[in-house]
Amino acid sequence: MTLGFQQTVNLQQAAAVAGDFASANPRASVVSHEATLVAGAAGVTVARFAWATLAGLVSNSIVGATTNKPTGFVHRRQGAALITAYLGEVSSLIPTGFEVTLMATGDYWIASSTTAVIGQKVFANTGDGTIATAAAGATIAGFVGTASFATSVMTVTVATSGTVKVGDLVTSAGVAAGTYVTSFGTGTGGVGTYNLSTAPGTIAAQAVTTTSYIETDFTISGFPVGGTGAIGELSVMSRVQ
Repeated sequence: MTLGFQQTVNLQQAAAVAGDFASANPRASVVSHEATLVAGAAGVTVARFAWATLAGLVSNSIVGATTNKPTGFVHRRQGAALITAYLGEVSSLIPTGFEVTLMATGDYWIASSTTAVIGQKVFANTGDGTIATAAAGATIAGFVGTASFATSVMTVTVATSGTVKVGDLVTSAGVAAGTYVTSFGTGTGGVGTYNLSTAPGTIAAQAVTTTSYIETDFTISGFPVGGTGAIGELSVMSRVQ
């Protein structure tokens, strides 16, 4: 994250900024080679999870990636994000084509979109890499409805609750685990067609659910002094090799 000119002075220094290392314990980065692991067309946001394609393009979205779990966590480091907006003061975006370092293990400060509890697993949003927490093996609720399948197209006929989003993981009988929504067809969240990452074939209308979150290998391990794990507050996630 890149910061602009200081305009306020706090009485007490913040424990950290999301994306910072939370300890000096051993940590490991994802192995990369020359001209690999660079930010894709949309850039990459710091303090979120990200996925890398076989070509080395990195995105905060699962779409176009070669695996379901995120490739790694984008930690906050000097010079990673750049202020490119005119008169901008703050940026957490690594621009397209710039190097991205993805972390596979270690301890990091994060901000969760859900209440965090020590011992919970960390989940990554498949659409933007943001973070939520839940018990190991949990499924964070998303879309529930009815859909049929033909080749790689899902046709939603009944939308019971929630909305379908690009990057959502799809669960339905006969659909391969890890299948996700690659793009909208005629649907924009409810009834309509959606393009999938696999081709389940022809399946008659049946129950379907989607989720925007996938479980990572990180676990909530602590809070700053006085922290409670409330939504948006800093907490520490850890993963050891």
